[in-house]
Amino acid sequence: MCAAPADSVPIREWQTASERLHQAIDGVVSPISDPNRPTRGRARRIPVRCTVMCVSIRRLPEGAVGDSVLQEIAAEIRIDRPDHVELGSDRVWAVFNLTDRDYDAPFHVAARVHSLIRILGRTLERRGYPPADASIGLAYGGGVRVAVGTDEVTFAGPMVEEARRLADIDGRGDGFSSGSSVHVSSSLNRLLSPRNRSLLQYRPGYRMYQGNPVNHAMERWISTNLA
Repeated sequence: MCAAPADSVPIREWQTASERLHQAIDGVVSPISDPNRPTRGRARRIPVRCTVMCVSIRRLPEGAVGDSVLQEIAAEIRIDRPDHVELGSDRVWAVFNLTDRDYDAPFHVAARVHSLIRILGRTLERRGYPPADASIGLAYGGGVRVAVGTDEVTFAGPMVEEARRLADIDGRGDGFSSGSSVHVSSSLNRLLSPRNRSLLQYRPGYRMYQGNPVNHAMERWISTNLA
């Protein structure tokens, strides 16, 4: 499995993610997901260019346990102060690069999320749940920022649809993907550093670049604590 660049380091105490998930399974905590509120009133639509990350989780448990998995992923993404984060019923997605054009940053986040999903999946498996995994889609392009009032914001457009398409690709059985993986659009791949591009392989049948970048420190923790 490829490794993300050395500067992609964990910032949060992600070691406790497994413990918090155990607590959700035992009913000690009942996380409440924050579903998107319906848009009301007249919306302001602002054209933007940005990077969108979509994390689509397969075999997600129902109820509080599934909510806990989604919230752990969202919390890891929020560390990097993305421009927007939303939780769905079986996915988390976020927007980056509205102002700070660091195109490698979302890729580093994807590597951390990839390792975090491995932590959460193994924790679930140890407690008798199916080992949830995910596809992480990353796309760069144009779209619109839809704002209603002062606190209701969402994003729409081609880059959102592309990130969702990439996240929904399950290549298992096609010889290139086993479990979780990261899928990157051609538009974003050309903006990544050579080092990050070297971690990906082009899959012409899916019109994307695919790889398994992970975080060094998180993977070492997995091998010690969840082997």
